[in-house]
Amino acid sequence: MQDLGRKANAAGLLLVALGLFFDGWLGYEEDKIRVKHNPSALYIMAHTCLVSIVFGFARTQDCCLDCVVTGEFGSGVAFVAKHKVYILYLVFFGTTSAAGVLCVFFFILRFGALLSSILTTTRKFISILFSIYVFNHPCTYSQFLAVIVTFLAVSYNLYFEHASSRKCIKSN
Repeated sequence: MQDLGRKANAAGLLLVALGLFFDGWLGYEEDKIRVKHNPSALYIMAHTCLVSIVFGFARTQDCCLDCVVTGEFGSGVAFVAKHKVYILYLVFFGTTSAAGVLCVFFFILRFGALLSSILTTTRKFISILFSIYVFNHPCTYSQFLAVIVTFLAVSYNLYFEHASSRKCIKSN
């Protein structure tokens, strides 16, 4: 059992490292595309959805077929048809999800991918702290250390960005 925990911990660290790598790399690419092509947030959203549909269908094709074959898809539709209030919930969920994604894309276009990444990390950081404080979730030593490192990294990044913008203003 302990070996499984170590493997899961190593896999988690690998996923975090990959996430940070791709976040930095894709952020740089997003900034280049933003400057070169000046796309709108709706354009980015439409193409993101198209790519998601292609990859999502390819990845979940077996799952979708399973839902049809086992009857789970039909029972889900029947449940929503029987309880009409859930149609409103589904529309509300879809609308608010789309509005949230548009806000993210507007933020990326206006302020850049780096600041968007910092904002997202800060939001996750605050959510974790809120969860620990309000719901009394346990926090191990390594998790607490990760929270401190995240806070220091975000603070350093904001300070570095602010200091470089002040140098640019002074040089002009």
